[in-house]
Amino acid sequence: MPPYSDPQYWEERYLAQPVAFDWYQGYGGFRKIIVEHAPPDKTDSLLHLGVGTSVIQENMVRQDGYKSITNIDISNYVIGHMKELHNGIPQLTYKVADCRDMSETFQNEAFDCILDKGTIDALMCGDGCANEIYKVLKECFRVLKPFGSMIIITYGDPGTRLHYLEGDPSIHWEVQVYVIQKVVEGASISDAAPGPSIIRGPFSTTNLDAMDSLSDLENVHFAYCMKKVVA
Repeated sequence: MPPYSDPQYWEERYLAQPVAFDWYQGYGGFRKIIVEHAPPDKTDSLLHLGVGTSVIQENMVRQDGYKSITNIDISNYVIGHMKELHNGIPQLTYKVADCRDMSETFQNEAFDCILDKGTIDALMCGDGCANEIYKVLKECFRVLKPFGSMIIITYGDPGTRLHYLEGDPSIHWEVQVYVIQKVVEGASISDAAPGPSIIRGPFSTTNLDAMDSLSDLENVHFAYCMKKVVA
């Protein structure tokens, strides 16, 4: 397996392959979930973790009118590349930042919503991954506005993800789970592909029978929609 948790791996990959690429799903695959949990007319600021060479953020602006999407990545090269690519779209901004520590980049309660598609998955490939994931979630909780949403798109089922997402007692999320049908092997995941993916849910994580059943599914992706809860 490639060293997905190593920043140098990504720098070298993007230098070698600076082409548009979206992991798992294009925007059409989970658009319904995004619009429901981050309505464009009520979402003034959205943070996109580990943007890479994704074009999801462009489609969010063009198709649904999102006003401001801040895209971050640990790779200096890819942020420069994406800035140039989207120079004519003022709703999109790009910053070099590490989602495990954004203290020098973003103030508390700066965003209405956070989107992650694959960044937490990449961190899970490294040693000491639990600590790294807790760092990300704590930082995301900090920069989210009260009752803001974090949406995580992943291949990880509830049996492998919930103990991380709900494991830090210092932060409190309300979590719902959706199931998204995988794109057929060999098919394009671009947003030009016909038709949305099949989506099931939401399922509450308090429904343990449902969580067990979801963990047995194959050929699907999962969306964890997490609302920041404050006292």
